[in-house]
Amino acid sequence: MWKKLTLIAALLGLAVLLVLPLAGTLAKGPAPPVPWGPGRIAVNVQGHIYLVNPDGSRLTWLAAADERAGQKFQQSYTPLAWSPQFFDQTAKLAYPHWDSASQTYSIRVIDGYPTPPPGTLPTTILDNWPNYIDRVDWSPAEDPSEDGTQKVRVAFGSSIPDPVYPDFYSSEVHIVGLIYDPSRGQFTLASGDHLVLKPEAAGIAYGRPRFSPDGRWLALQRKKRLAEYTNYFSIWLAKADGGPLDGDGSVMKSLVDVPGDFNEFPAWSQTRLSDGRMWLAFFKSSASLGLSELFAGPFDEENLTLAPQRMTYNNRTEYRPTWSPPWPDGTLALQIAYDREGKPNLGKTCKLMLATGQEYDVAEGRCPAWSPPGVLGL
Repeated sequence: MWKKLTLIAALLGLAVLLVLPLAGTLAKGPAPPVPWGPGRIAVNVQGHIYLVNPDGSRLTWLAAADERAGQKFQQSYTPLAWSPQFFDQTAKLAYPHWDSASQTYSIRVIDGYPTPPPGTLPTTILDNWPNYIDRVDWSPAEDPSEDGTQKVRVAFGSSIPDPVYPDFYSSEVHIVGLIYDPSRGQFTLASGDHLVLKPEAAGIAYGRPRFSPDGRWLALQRKKRLAEYTNYFSIWLAKADGGPLDGDGSVMKSLVDVPGDFNEFPAWSQTRLSDGRMWLAFFKSSASLGLSELFAGPFDEENLTLAPQRMTYNNRTEYRPTWSPPWPDGTLALQIAYDREGKPNLGKTCKLMLATGQEYDVAEGRCPAWSPPGVLGL
Protein backbone atom coordinates (compact mmCIF):
# COMPACT_ATOMS: atom_id res chain seq x y z
CA MET A 1 0.00 0.00 0.00
CA TRP A 2 2.75 2.39 0.96
CA LYS A 3 5.28 3.40 -1.65
CA LYS A 4 8.85 3.27 -0.50
CA LEU A 5 11.22 6.13 0.10
CA THR A 6 14.76 5.28 -0.93
CA LEU A 7 17.55 7.12 0.84
CA ILE A 8 21.21 7.01 -0.08
CA ALA A 9 23.44 8.46 2.60
CA ALA A 10 26.27 9.41 0.28
CA LEU A 11 29.15 11.71 -0.66
CA LEU A 12 32.67 11.95 0.63
CA GLY A 13 32.80 8.76 2.66
CA LEU A 14 31.36 5.27 3.01
CA ALA A 15 27.84 5.37 1.63
CA VAL A 16 24.87 3.40 2.90
CA LEU A 17 21.85 2.46 0.82
CA LEU A 18 18.66 2.51 2.87
CA VAL A 19 15.02 1.80 2.10
CA LEU A 20 12.45 3.39 4.38
CA PRO A 21 8.75 2.52 4.00
CA LEU A 22 6.74 5.64 4.80
CA ALA A 23 4.88 3.86 7.56
CA GLY A 24 7.47 1.25 8.46
CA THR A 25 10.95 0.67 9.78
CA LEU A 26 14.44 1.08 8.41
CA ALA A 27 15.90 -1.73 6.30
CA LYS A 28 18.52 -2.18 3.60
CA GLY A 29 17.15 -2.62 0.12
CA PRO A 30 18.11 -3.21 -3.51
CA ALA A 31 19.83 -0.63 -5.67
CA PRO A 32 17.39 1.96 -7.06
CA PRO A 33 16.88 2.19 -10.83
CA VAL A 34 19.02 5.34 -11.05
CA PRO A 35 21.81 4.73 -8.49
CA TRP A 36 22.71 8.33 -7.79
CA GLY A 37 19.73 10.34 -8.91
CA PRO A 38 19.54 13.65 -10.77
CA GLY A 39 21.19 17.03 -10.55
CA ARG A 40 24.54 18.43 -9.50
CA ILE A 41 26.13 18.69 -6.05
CA ALA A 42 27.94 21.86 -5.04
CA VAL A 43 30.79 21.19 -2.63
CA ASN A 44 33.43 23.30 -0.90
CA VAL A 45 36.96 22.01 -1.50
CA GLN A 46 39.58 24.03 0.40
CA GLY A 47 37.63 27.25 -0.06
CA HIS A 48 36.74 26.64 -3.72
CA ILE A 49 33.21 25.88 -4.95
CA TYR A 50 33.05 22.86 -7.25
CA LEU A 51 30.10 21.20 -8.96
CA VAL A 52 30.03 17.44 -9.43
CA ASN A 53 27.55 14.88 -10.74
CA PRO A 54 26.10 12.62 -8.01
CA ASP A 55 28.11 9.68 -9.36
CA GLY A 56 31.37 11.62 -8.92
CA SER A 57 31.84 12.55 -12.59
CA ARG A 58 32.34 15.93 -14.27
CA LEU A 59 33.96 17.83 -11.43
CA THR A 60 33.80 21.51 -12.44
CA TRP A 61 35.36 24.52 -10.70
CA LEU A 62 32.86 27.34 -10.17
CA ALA A 63 34.31 30.04 -7.90
CA ALA A 64 36.49 30.80 -4.90
CA ALA A 65 34.19 31.04 -1.88
CA ASP A 66 36.95 32.19 0.45
CA GLU A 67 39.76 34.69 -0.14
CA ARG A 68 42.13 32.16 1.46
CA ALA A 69 41.08 29.51 -1.05
CA GLY A 70 43.81 27.12 -2.07
CA GLN A 71 46.15 27.87 0.81
CA LYS A 72 47.83 24.80 2.22
CA PHE A 73 45.71 23.03 4.84
CA GLN A 74 42.95 25.60 4.38
CA GLN A 75 39.78 23.96 5.74
CA SER A 76 37.00 26.27 4.70
CA TYR A 77 33.56 25.51 6.14
CA THR A 78 31.71 27.97 3.91
CA PRO A 79 28.25 26.38 3.49
CA LEU A 80 26.49 26.55 0.11
CA ALA A 81 22.77 26.87 -0.66
CA TRP A 82 20.94 26.39 -3.96
CA SER A 83 17.85 28.48 -4.70
CA PRO A 84 14.84 26.10 -4.71
CA GLN A 85 13.55 27.66 -7.97
CA PHE A 86 15.11 29.07 -11.10
CA PHE A 87 15.41 32.81 -11.59
CA ASP A 88 15.33 33.76 -15.27
CA GLN A 89 16.14 30.13 -16.21
CA THR A 90 19.11 30.03 -13.83
CA ALA A 91 19.56 28.18 -10.54
CA LYS A 92 21.56 30.25 -8.05
CA LEU A 93 24.03 29.41 -5.28
CA ALA A 94 24.34 31.61 -2.19
CA TYR A 95 27.04 31.59 0.48
CA PRO A 96 28.45 33.83 3.25
CA HIS A 97 31.74 35.59 2.56
CA TRP A 98 34.30 37.19 4.90
CA ASP A 99 36.20 40.27 3.72
CA SER A 100 39.43 40.80 5.63
CA ALA A 101 39.91 44.37 4.39
CA SER A 102 36.61 45.70 5.77
CA GLN A 103 36.36 43.05 8.52
CA THR A 104 32.75 42.44 7.55
CA TYR A 105 30.61 39.65 6.12
CA SER A 106 28.46 39.59 3.02
CA ILE A 107 26.14 37.18 1.22
CA ARG A 108 27.20 36.36 -2.31
CA VAL A 109 25.28 34.74 -5.15
CA ILE A 110 26.60 33.03 -8.27
CA ASP A 111 24.92 31.16 -11.12
CA GLY A 112 25.14 27.42 -10.53
CA TYR A 113 23.14 26.08 -13.47
CA PRO A 114 23.57 26.29 -16.38
CA THR A 115 27.27 26.31 -15.50
CA PRO A 116 28.47 29.89 -16.13
CA PRO A 117 31.51 30.66 -18.31
CA PRO A 118 34.93 30.55 -16.57
CA GLY A 119 35.70 33.79 -14.80
CA THR A 120 32.10 34.61 -13.94
CA LEU A 121 32.07 36.62 -10.72
CA PRO A 122 29.51 36.40 -7.91
CA THR A 123 27.26 39.31 -7.02
CA THR A 124 26.64 40.62 -3.50
CA ILE A 125 23.09 40.76 -2.12
CA LEU A 126 23.91 41.78 1.45
CA ASP A 127 27.07 43.76 2.19
CA ASN A 128 29.05 45.11 5.16
CA TRP A 129 27.36 42.86 7.72
CA PRO A 130 29.23 43.42 11.00
CA ASN A 131 28.82 39.96 12.55
CA TYR A 132 29.57 36.38 11.58
CA ILE A 133 27.08 34.72 9.19
CA ASP A 134 26.83 30.97 9.74
CA ARG A 135 24.71 29.79 6.81
CA VAL A 136 22.32 31.09 4.16
CA ASP A 137 19.09 29.44 3.05
CA TRP A 138 16.47 30.42 0.45
CA SER A 139 12.71 30.39 0.81
CA PRO A 140 10.54 29.30 -2.12
CA ALA A 141 10.07 32.29 -4.42
CA GLU A 142 6.74 34.04 -4.83
CA ASP A 143 5.02 34.13 -8.21
CA PRO A 144 6.35 36.85 -10.54
CA SER A 145 4.61 40.21 -10.33
CA GLU A 146 3.18 42.08 -13.34
CA ASP A 147 6.52 43.75 -14.04
CA GLY A 148 8.30 40.38 -13.99
CA THR A 149 10.10 40.90 -10.70
CA GLN A 150 10.03 38.09 -8.16
CA LYS A 151 10.30 38.12 -4.37
CA VAL A 152 12.22 35.60 -2.28
CA ARG A 153 13.64 35.57 1.23
CA VAL A 154 16.95 34.43 2.62
CA ALA A 155 17.55 33.37 6.21
CA PHE A 156 20.84 33.22 8.09
CA GLY A 157 22.20 33.01 11.60
CA SER A 158 24.46 35.78 12.87
CA SER A 159 26.57 35.76 16.02
CA ILE A 160 26.34 38.45 18.67
CA PRO A 161 28.17 38.79 22.03
CA ASP A 162 26.23 37.25 24.88
CA PRO A 163 25.16 39.85 27.47
CA VAL A 164 26.00 37.62 30.45
CA TYR A 165 28.56 34.93 29.56
CA PRO A 166 31.90 36.15 28.14
CA ASP A 167 32.82 32.60 27.05
CA PHE A 168 29.64 32.23 24.95
CA TYR A 169 28.60 33.76 21.64
CA SER A 170 24.88 34.06 21.18
CA SER A 171 23.25 34.10 17.74
CA GLU A 172 20.04 35.40 16.22
CA VAL A 173 18.29 34.47 12.98
CA HIS A 174 17.64 37.08 10.30
CA ILE A 175 15.08 36.70 7.49
CA VAL A 176 15.59 39.24 4.72
CA GLY A 177 13.42 39.87 1.67
CA LEU A 178 14.95 40.15 -1.81
CA ILE A 179 13.54 41.29 -5.15
CA TYR A 180 14.89 39.66 -8.32
CA ASP A 181 14.75 41.87 -11.43
CA PRO A 182 15.16 39.74 -14.58
CA SER A 183 15.81 42.82 -16.74
CA ARG A 184 18.97 43.47 -14.72
CA GLY A 185 19.67 39.91 -13.60
CA GLN A 186 20.16 41.14 -10.02
CA PHE A 187 18.75 40.87 -6.51
CA THR A 188 18.05 43.94 -4.40
CA LEU A 189 16.91 44.18 -0.78
CA ALA A 190 13.14 44.47 -0.33
CA SER A 191 12.37 47.63 1.61
CA GLY A 192 11.10 47.04 5.15
CA ASP A 193 11.24 43.24 4.88
CA HIS A 194 13.64 42.18 7.64
CA LEU A 195 12.59 39.87 10.47
CA VAL A 196 14.84 38.96 13.43
CA LEU A 197 14.32 35.94 15.69
CA LYS A 198 16.18 36.69 18.89
CA PRO A 199 17.25 34.28 21.66
CA GLU A 200 14.84 34.43 24.59
CA ALA A 201 17.54 34.50 27.28
CA ALA A 202 21.27 34.72 27.87
CA GLY A 203 23.25 31.59 27.08
CA ILE A 204 21.08 30.63 24.09
CA ALA A 205 21.87 30.92 20.38
CA TYR A 206 19.84 30.16 17.25
CA GLY A 207 21.44 29.50 13.87
CA ARG A 208 21.66 27.43 10.67
CA PRO A 209 18.03 28.14 9.67
CA ARG A 210 16.41 26.04 6.93
CA PHE A 211 13.14 26.83 5.14
CA SER A 212 10.60 24.05 4.71
CA PRO A 213 9.65 23.19 1.10
CA ASP A 214 6.40 25.16 1.39
CA GLY A 215 8.17 28.16 2.93
CA ARG A 216 5.97 28.20 6.05
CA TRP A 217 8.44 26.83 8.60
CA LEU A 218 12.00 27.31 9.72
CA ALA A 219 14.03 24.53 11.31
CA LEU A 220 16.72 26.01 13.54
CA GLN A 221 19.73 24.75 15.42
CA ARG A 222 19.61 25.92 19.05
CA LYS A 223 22.68 26.05 21.25
CA LYS A 224 22.36 26.31 25.03
CA ARG A 225 25.13 27.00 27.50
CA LEU A 226 25.23 24.46 30.34
CA ALA A 227 28.49 25.50 31.98
CA GLU A 228 31.66 27.34 31.08
CA TYR A 229 32.73 26.18 27.60
CA THR A 230 30.07 23.45 27.72
CA ASN A 231 27.04 23.60 25.39
CA TYR A 232 24.48 21.28 23.86
CA PHE A 233 22.56 21.55 20.60
CA SER A 234 18.92 20.84 19.69
CA ILE A 235 16.57 21.27 16.73
CA TRP A 236 13.79 23.84 17.09
CA LEU A 237 10.91 25.08 14.95
CA ALA A 238 9.63 28.56 14.11
CA LYS A 239 7.17 30.03 11.64
CA ALA A 240 8.93 31.69 8.72
CA ASP A 241 6.86 34.85 9.29
CA GLY A 242 7.80 34.95 12.99
CA GLY A 243 4.19 34.45 14.11
CA PRO A 244 3.01 32.48 17.16
CA LEU A 245 2.95 28.69 16.97
CA ASP A 246 0.04 28.19 19.36
CA GLY A 247 -2.36 29.96 21.69
CA ASP A 248 0.21 30.82 24.34
CA GLY A 249 2.07 33.11 21.93
CA SER A 250 5.25 31.03 21.70
CA VAL A 251 7.18 31.67 18.49
CA MET A 252 9.56 28.72 18.82
CA LYS A 253 9.35 25.14 20.09
CA SER A 254 11.66 22.16 20.25
CA LEU A 255 11.50 19.27 17.79
CA VAL A 256 14.51 17.33 19.11
CA ASP A 257 15.89 18.43 22.47
CA VAL A 258 17.89 16.11 24.76
CA PRO A 259 20.20 17.86 27.24
CA GLY A 260 23.76 16.76 26.67
CA ASP A 261 23.18 15.55 23.10
CA PHE A 262 24.37 17.36 19.99
CA ASN A 263 21.51 17.56 17.44
CA GLU A 264 22.78 19.67 14.56
CA PHE A 265 22.49 20.72 10.92
CA PRO A 266 18.73 20.44 10.20
CA ALA A 267 17.83 19.87 6.53
CA TRP A 268 14.33 19.65 5.03
CA SER A 269 13.49 17.43 2.09
CA GLN A 270 13.27 19.49 -1.11
CA THR A 271 9.64 18.50 -1.73
CA ARG A 272 6.69 16.87 -0.02
CA LEU A 273 6.39 13.12 -0.38
CA SER A 274 3.45 11.35 -2.03
CA ASP A 275 1.46 11.38 1.21
CA GLY A 276 1.96 15.13 1.55
CA ARG A 277 4.50 15.02 4.37
CA MET A 278 7.77 16.92 4.54
CA TRP A 279 10.83 15.26 6.06
CA LEU A 280 13.60 16.72 8.18
CA ALA A 281 17.10 15.28 8.57
CA PHE A 282 19.77 16.14 11.14
CA PHE A 283 22.87 14.70 12.78
CA LYS A 284 22.95 13.50 16.36
CA SER A 285 25.95 12.73 18.54
CA SER A 286 25.83 11.54 22.14
CA ALA A 287 27.67 9.37 24.62
CA SER A 288 25.55 6.37 23.63
CA LEU A 289 25.82 6.89 19.87
CA GLY A 290 29.50 7.71 19.66
CA LEU A 291 30.63 10.35 17.18
CA SER A 292 27.52 11.16 15.11
CA GLU A 293 24.77 9.48 13.13
CA LEU A 294 22.21 10.63 10.62
CA PHE A 295 18.53 10.82 11.64
CA ALA A 296 15.49 11.75 9.53
CA GLY A 297 11.73 11.63 9.88
CA PRO A 298 8.35 13.07 8.83
CA PHE A 299 7.14 16.38 10.22
CA ASP A 300 3.62 16.44 11.67
CA GLU A 301 2.23 19.87 10.74
CA GLU A 302 -0.86 19.53 12.93
CA ASN A 303 0.92 18.69 16.17
CA LEU A 304 4.25 20.33 15.23
CA THR A 305 6.27 17.24 16.07
CA LEU A 306 8.98 15.20 14.38
CA ALA A 307 9.31 11.40 14.33
CA PRO A 308 13.00 10.84 13.51
CA GLN A 309 14.51 7.45 12.75
CA ARG A 310 18.17 6.54 12.76
CA MET A 311 19.59 6.29 9.23
CA THR A 312 23.28 5.41 9.66
CA TYR A 313 25.37 3.23 11.95
CA ASN A 314 28.86 4.45 11.03
CA ASN A 315 30.15 5.91 14.32
CA ARG A 316 32.01 8.58 12.36
CA THR A 317 31.92 12.35 12.52
CA GLU A 318 29.38 13.47 9.89
CA TYR A 319 27.92 16.88 9.18
CA ARG A 320 25.62 18.87 6.93
CA PRO A 321 23.06 16.57 5.27
CA THR A 322 21.47 17.64 1.98
CA TRP A 323 18.54 16.07 0.14
CA SER A 324 18.34 15.38 -3.57
CA PRO A 325 15.39 16.43 -5.74
CA PRO A 326 12.82 13.80 -6.78
CA TRP A 327 14.03 11.27 -9.31
CA PRO A 328 13.27 11.99 -12.98
CA ASP A 329 11.17 8.85 -13.57
CA GLY A 330 8.76 9.81 -10.79
CA THR A 331 10.02 7.17 -8.37
CA LEU A 332 9.24 8.23 -4.83
CA ALA A 333 12.86 8.40 -3.84
CA LEU A 334 15.17 10.91 -2.21
CA GLN A 335 18.84 10.87 -1.42
CA ILE A 336 20.87 12.35 1.40
CA ALA A 337 24.45 13.39 0.81
CA TYR A 338 26.76 14.23 3.67
CA ASP A 339 30.36 15.20 4.19
CA ARG A 340 32.71 13.72 6.76
CA GLU A 341 35.36 15.25 8.97
CA GLY A 342 38.71 13.70 9.75
CA LYS A 343 40.06 13.12 6.25
CA PRO A 344 43.76 14.06 6.08
CA ASN A 345 43.96 14.73 2.33
CA LEU A 346 41.46 17.47 1.63
CA GLY A 347 41.05 18.17 -2.05
CA LYS A 348 41.83 14.63 -3.22
CA THR A 349 39.38 11.89 -4.07
CA CYS A 350 37.92 9.33 -1.74
CA LYS A 351 36.19 6.03 -2.34
CA LEU A 352 32.42 5.67 -2.07
CA MET A 353 30.76 2.30 -1.57
CA LEU A 354 27.05 1.48 -1.67
CA ALA A 355 25.58 -1.30 0.40
CA THR A 356 25.17 -3.12 -2.91
CA GLY A 357 28.96 -3.13 -3.37
CA GLN A 358 29.07 -0.45 -6.08
CA GLU A 359 31.94 2.02 -5.71
CA TYR A 360 32.56 5.53 -6.98
CA ASP A 361 35.30 8.12 -6.65
CA VAL A 362 33.96 11.54 -5.69
CA ALA A 363 35.90 14.75 -5.10
CA GLU A 364 36.35 15.25 -1.40
CA GLY A 365 35.28 18.46 0.24
CA ARG A 366 32.88 19.98 2.75
CA CYS A 367 29.35 21.35 2.96
CA PRO A 368 27.66 19.51 0.04
CA ALA A 369 24.47 21.04 -1.38
CA TRP A 370 22.24 19.12 -3.80
CA SER A 371 20.70 21.08 -6.66
CA PRO A 372 16.92 21.70 -7.00
CA PRO A 373 14.56 20.04 -9.51
CA GLY A 374 15.37 20.96 -13.09
CA VAL A 375 19.14 20.90 -12.79
CA LEU A 376 20.65 18.23 -15.03
CA GLY A 377 23.93 16.40 -14.65
CA LEU A 378 26.64 16.97 -17.23
